[in-house]
Amino acid sequence: MRLAIDAMGGDDAPLAIVAGAVDYARLRPAVTVICVGMADAVYQALASCGPTPSNITVYDAPEVIGMGEKITALREKPGDSMNVCTRLLKEGAADAVVLCGNTACSVAAAQLHLGRINGVKRAGILTPLPNAMGTSWVIDCGANATAKPEFLAQWAEMGSAFLECYSGTQRPRIGVLSIGTEEGKGDDLTARTHELLKATDLNVVGLVEGNHIFDGSVDVVVCDGFTGNVLLKSAEGIAAAVGSIIKEGVAKSFRAKIGAWLMKPAFDHFRNRTHWSKVGGALLAGVNGIVVIGHGRSNATAVTNALIQAERCVDRNLIATIREHLSRGPAAPGRRASFLDTVKSFFGSGGEGKVEKPEPSQSVTPPAASPREATATSEKPASESSFDHRGISSSETQRLRKSTGTAKGAEAHGHKP
Repeated sequence: MRLAIDAMGGDDAPLAIVAGAVDYARLRPAVTVICVGMADAVYQALASCGPTPSNITVYDAPEVIGMGEKITALREKPGDSMNVCTRLLKEGAADAVVLCGNTACSVAAAQLHLGRINGVKRAGILTPLPNAMGTSWVIDCGANATAKPEFLAQWAEMGSAFLECYSGTQRPRIGVLSIGTEEGKGDDLTARTHELLKATDLNVVGLVEGNHIFDGSVDVVVCDGFTGNVLLKSAEGIAAAVGSIIKEGVAKSFRAKIGAWLMKPAFDHFRNRTHWSKVGGALLAGVNGIVVIGHGRSNATAVTNALIQAERCVDRNLIATIREHLSRGPAAPGRRASFLDTVKSFFGSGGEGKVEKPEPSQSVTPPAASPREATATSEKPASESSFDHRGISSSETQRLRKSTGTAKGAEAHGHKP
């Protein structure tokens, strides 16, 4: 197995990234780790980590995209380490990649070079959060600031497939993040997503609130990327604040210090369960390859755990599992929506989506006419079978125009219509 990592991505790159890669390489001598970045800087970082394991290789990428740069930098710097990493995966020189740099550019580079799995509309960042009984997974945590219900429904499908493959969870519980559990709570996005999910064979528990993510009552939670990223950063901040408050209380008295010493195993357990560095990374679900997005502040521990996560995804053949899972759904890969499906999607989205024309070879079933349209159609000759944008027949339109003109003429002569 070969895992590529962007050695130049992250606040403390390349030293923290390379140190984490070296630690992982020592744990997994059978796996080759490809450190992609500016060769001189990577070799210098390797020299500070002691003897270099034989399963570490360096792949030169002469350019670097900074944490604050926009995605246009991917085009301006084709030799950047993100571009090179994802190209290695596309070409089969690597089995998975770990990217800890600029998140927007990481997501864009993966989709640019790898493309999305057939049928997937948008990729989403699937992130683990600790709960009282294990782990809950939230998608999307930042890849798409805005989203449509069909995106969230697909993320639920991919999240369910991921958990079945990654941890062996059978029929994971799926929830839609909202401001209440009762139907009708939340905005239009949550309501329509819930309706779409109820029509699937997923184990949908319904609308969930933020606290349900942490009490173990749901396995996969779907939301738009803006909401998910705020949730993620808030959870990280709360965990850090709790740790600081405990430390402050311990420092206040000798008795508290003795108690903290006795409680040290419990505190270590709490830290191991809640600290972001112990998680590793987040899966970019939906792209045609295994891409793990690491934290921008990743230290060596976080990098090691992200590589372990990537290795596990490769071992479990995750991409094939997601493809197979999506093929069972209503929006199966390779199946184009019928004209009726497209019309329903268009009007269901408030007319914001683009209606795609069906393939010429595709049989088209027109939508059933409303009672009003059926009556108008039966009363007009074949030459007047067209309808205007309101669904009113041409003959009906002419009749309305005549009656309107008559009414206006009557008013002009002082008579009420």
